[in-house]
Amino acid sequence: MSEVTAKRSTNSRGFKNNLEEDEEKIRKIGKLAWKNLVTKQVGLKILEEFNKQETRYPEQSHLGTKDYFKKMSPRKARILFAMRARTMDIRGVRKYMYDDTTCRLCGEHCEDVNHVINECSHITRTFEIKEEEIMSNNVEDPDELVRRMDEFSTKLKEKEKESTCDETVNIQIPVSSLTI
Repeated sequence: MSEVTAKRSTNSRGFKNNLEEDEEKIRKIGKLAWKNLVTKQVGLKILEEFNKQETRYPEQSHLGTKDYFKKMSPRKARILFAMRARTMDIRGVRKYMYDDTTCRLCGEHCEDVNHVINECSHITRTFEIKEEEIMSNNVEDPDELVRRMDEFSTKLKEKEKESTCDETVNIQIPVSSLTI
């Protein structure tokens, strides 16, 4: 077996894949088929390694574009992805940025994803979405999940805008300092 063939069957992290490494067989199946086979095996190994890790994310059955990217508008898909990737500006998620994790809308509880989706009194809702469903692909109504998160972001921006406007209006300049 040549060095080139051995390199082809090992991915960047050094994992040996379950591939035939006989040069003659590789030549027979062709370059594109070999490339697809290696890609598939590397993907399976990555998936296996991901599922071994202890994370709060559910076990994945395959690598690829998630269904919500295919079915939702790009704007909604970005919101859902940001929420699941925990990159949204939520105090309880970004504790390193905030000293206080109290909800900026209701001021009552810790501002985390579950609070925003299910508990905040300023967000309109008619039913609860289970916390484990929020991070899974099995949410019954992903549009509702996105709507709640979007409502939170919109109301938060409005509140911040109002407080900025209020601060601007309250600036007082002493009349004695003005010259005419």
